[in-house]
Amino acid sequence: MTAPAPSLRRNTALLLFGNAIALAAPLITVPYLARVLGPVGWAPVLLAQALAAWLVMVMEFGFELSGTRALARARTDSVERASVVHGVTSAKLLLAPAVTVVLVIAFAVTPDLRVSNSGLAWFGTPLLGWTLLYVLLRGLNPFWFFQGLERV
Repeated sequence: MTAPAPSLRRNTALLLFGNAIALAAPLITVPYLARVLGPVGWAPVLLAQALAAWLVMVMEFGFELSGTRALARARTDSVERASVVHGVTSAKLLLAPAVTVVLVIAFAVTPDLRVSNSGLAWFGTPLLGWTLLYVLLRGLNPFWFFQGLERV
């Protein structure tokens, strides 16, 4: 049996390292934030995180897998590769306004998300802005592109 290619070993090591960091970061941040914010301040953050996870899943819509596969198949044809990138990016950008509307409606109808220390209206809370930013950045993440090109 032959040894794996250097790029496969490198990509595997980078993916494992990234996943390890992603697993270790909450072990540090969650206890700190729970202590600083307390139950009243921490509950809206957890609710916003759960809502954001659902909306990111809607925005990704399986493109992380299908886009990676299509891009890997079109490695040699630059026109087809550009078509795949255009298609996936356009679809994600079309889903962004719908996800934004759902998020704003969820904040409007959920009293626990409207908590604001500043006394402003619910749309003035930074939690809505940060949640929207998180959803859009995670939803538009180009990791699938680099994975399809094997340049992790």
